[in-house]
Amino acid sequence: MPTAARVEMSYTQRGALDDLLYRREPAWWELLAEDPLLFVARRAFAACQPNPPPEADDLQCSSPPRARVVCISDTHNHHSLLPPLPPGDILIHAGDLTMSGTEEEIDSALAWLDAAPHAHKIVIAGNHDTALASEQRDAILQRYPSLTYLEDSSITLEVQGRLLSVYGNPRSPKHGSGVFQYQYDAYHWERRLPPYTDILVTHGPPKTHLDWKLVGCQHLLKSVWLTRPRLHVCGHIHVGRGVRYLTWSRPQKWYELACQTNAGRWSRLINTVLVVGAALGAKIVGRPKFLGGEGTILVNAASAGGARDNLRQGPIVVNVPLPER
Repeated sequence: MPTAARVEMSYTQRGALDDLLYRREPAWWELLAEDPLLFVARRAFAACQPNPPPEADDLQCSSPPRARVVCISDTHNHHSLLPPLPPGDILIHAGDLTMSGTEEEIDSALAWLDAAPHAHKIVIAGNHDTALASEQRDAILQRYPSLTYLEDSSITLEVQGRLLSVYGNPRSPKHGSGVFQYQYDAYHWERRLPPYTDILVTHGPPKTHLDWKLVGCQHLLKSVWLTRPRLHVCGHIHVGRGVRYLTWSRPQKWYELACQTNAGRWSRLINTVLVVGAALGAKIVGRPKFLGGEGTILVNAASAGGARDNLRQGPIVVNVPLPER
């Protein structure tokens, strides 16, 4: 289909797969027309978001001490066009380093990360990274000893004398062809996530949060409710790029229930009204403070806008409170 014709297609005609490939954000009236309850719930929940933690000029002296984490994902062979990576304690790439997943493309992306000066560099694969799902994976990774590749596995890092547990998983719900994908109800995240995880790295986002058209994984969301990591880094849904502060509160649960498009309309309406009430309360008494030890910083760090989009954005940097241990 010609590009011009595709641009003229309405938002409702585009499928979930297009969110992986195109970064045209629909106008507010398109969203309102498609699902008024979802539109209102999203706006209200955004108003409930807690104030982000203060940025400390000297992280060594902040209380509690924080790790500076540089998050990036979905660079899709465009890494050489990005600005230099900012400094930090930990560098995380949440998958889709490549477009076609050839060994040559993987080598180029991993060499770029290998050259970064960060003390800890964590990498997972994405659905485009075919060579990392092949027999050549181990041989490829051996060429880049400074990188830690996680695939259904964990590592413990030491930052500022404190220990952080990091778990990485490259899998995402199946949309089209690709590697590391699963049928929606065939993957049990609750059996995968370690009960104590400080930093969770997944290629796909949890459902309702930074996944735009609700194409994130509901089972991942349920499991993250149990694990509640300090930081969750993902990508995959390019248009969902951003940062969200999850407090695991009643307004968050109301919002997630309001987004369940397969639920009854009355259930969604009641939960939407509850989220709106929480937003009004936050407007009157002020937004809550984000307590990093109790909440989760969720980052969708997608860099590329898509296969036909020239938009390429750099990493997202967050300061993550360190555990006492």
